[in-house]
Amino acid sequence: MIALLSGIGATIDAAGQDQATDVEQSKPFSGTSVTRTRAIVFGIDTTRNSMTLMQESGEPIDILVDPSIGDVSTLKTGDAVSITYSRALLLRAGKTPTDGIRERIDSGFSTAQSVESSLSMHRVQAVATVEKIDRTNRLLTLRDPTRTLTLEASSEGLLNGLKVGDSVRVDFVEATAIRISPGAAPPH
Repeated sequence: MIALLSGIGATIDAAGQDQATDVEQSKPFSGTSVTRTRAIVFGIDTTRNSMTLMQESGEPIDILVDPSIGDVSTLKTGDAVSITYSRALLLRAGKTPTDGIRERIDSGFSTAQSVESSLSMHRVQAVATVEKIDRTNRLLTLRDPTRTLTLEASSEGLLNGLKVGDSVRVDFVEATAIRISPGAAPPH
């Protein structure tokens, strides 16, 4: 599992850079699922050192920021950033009884590997409701006790037997930032 999680991380860079305008998505699973996009800071949670970004697609995404790398309190709502990050990764999913009460258990760790990067992981176990399934891109949208989130399945088999409306017990790793630079050009 450590090999699977070793690629979890994200980078937020200033948007003056050429590569910031492209959106990249890795289709085959390779241990990481890197996405690059521009976004606007939509919300900041200083308690968790996380932020909610509104992507160019109009979809919000929560990103955790390793405290050894940056403090989200230096950003403000409305700031534009260019972001490269690893999406939230589904590790396990299984049906629960239909009367399953939504719950969430968070755990995590962080280790600084250098001055500018680190390995940070925030693992969550939750009982959630299936909102949407995109089998082509291996994406599962869930509603857990705190919010709606989209996870990428590490294999197609994780989505087998699931359907919209199912109550499922999931184990996943949240998207995590490892470098922050505010001041990007806003999305078009």
